[in-house]
Amino acid sequence: MPAWRPGNVIVRRDVWRGLPYTGMPVIVVSDEPELLAVYLPEGAPLGFPQSGWPGGRHPWSAFSSWQGHGVLMLQRPGDAYAVWVFWEGAGRVFSRWYVNLQAPFRRTPLGFDTQDHELDLWSPDGRTWHRKDDDHLDRREAEGLFTPVEAAAVRREADRLLAELRTDGGWWDEGWAAWEPDEAWPRPTLPPGWERA
Repeated sequence: MPAWRPGNVIVRRDVWRGLPYTGMPVIVVSDEPELLAVYLPEGAPLGFPQSGWPGGRHPWSAFSSWQGHGVLMLQRPGDAYAVWVFWEGAGRVFSRWYVNLQAPFRRTPLGFDTQDHELDLWSPDGRTWHRKDDDHLDRREAEGLFTPVEAAAVRREADRLLAELRTDGGWWDEGWAAWEPDEAWPRPTLPPGWERA
């Protein structure tokens, strides 16, 4: 599949057992062999298919669009996580690095598919790291979204990443904290049929 060009709009989907359960249009920032960087802008629509989330209503289903500043997502092929970059406040000041544990991304004709693994890590400075949403992973396991074996594998990956980040720091360029979107980019939309398997 050819590389995407900066400014292309593609769809990031969360897929469970072959069924999409969320979709969001993102703008390609960079598509290189070792890094896919995409941007989810403020106000971009969030899609949830009628069939619903495997454990009931998706936790974000109360929102029809992304709230707050946009978020930059950095991911490498094969990694079971993406690094999300957050900003806050009227001045759009860097807020935190956020390691979103997820299935390695798979390219599709629409964009790419992954599956959120619920458990996350975050840091305000790239040196002090914290875990987030352990209880969410417990809940999703109880709902049947993950088997006990899958949930244990997610926790092992979180532990491995946490040790690596605390020892070696992040692999990404910290200059991404000052990155700004192109003002000429349009607000992306979800294409019809994005929710089909």
